[in-house]
Amino acid sequence: MTQINKYEKFGDLYKIYFAETGTLSFDENGERRFALIDKQDYETVRRYNWHLRRGRNTFYATANVRHNGKSNAIMMHLLILGRSEILGFKNDGMVTDHHDQNGLNNTRNNLRVATKTCNQINTGKAKNNASGHNGISFNNDRKHWFVQFKFAKPAFQYTKSFTVSMYPSKEAAFGAAVRFRKAVEKYIGYNPDDAKLDPSKMVEKLKELKAM
Repeated sequence: MTQINKYEKFGDLYKIYFAETGTLSFDENGERRFALIDKQDYETVRRYNWHLRRGRNTFYATANVRHNGKSNAIMMHLLILGRSEILGFKNDGMVTDHHDQNGLNNTRNNLRVATKTCNQINTGKAKNNASGHNGISFNNDRKHWFVQFKFAKPAFQYTKSFTVSMYPSKEAAFGAAVRFRKAVEKYIGYNPDDAKLDPSKMVEKLKELKAM
């Protein structure tokens, strides 16, 4: 097999560049898109030729394989976790979720097996989301930035607002909202499908955590 991808090693990771040369091969900053994997998965991944595929909210890496006499596409993240039905995995009703919603970040700490409900909650930001960050939106009428966390089990959501008038500028209020969300994700952890979650305790912790 002639290898069409370029692999670039750095530390314990590999960047995988695609052969496609169209406009979709570059991000909004003009940088070439690439997939990211852990070093431990290099030998498994390099057996295939990978192509860039556009999804609804993100991009994915796919490869064509012959199965039962037909050409089928396998997805890199499913291959890494051994969950590709084309390669013999039996569907268990679960889906593979990318924590950061970047379908090209296929490092193992960014992948998880989740319920369909959890996966739907963790989908990418809406097209009308002015913040550019999942879970952060702006209400133009109230002049607030809102940070929202949604949970599937038990079903509840928590919202914290950052009023523009309380900060030097709209940008400053947005910065506070981003820092708050990142602080919550880092120090409390955010798993929307956590069946052991106590909503009252979670809300109490969220209220105690102030934007830095």
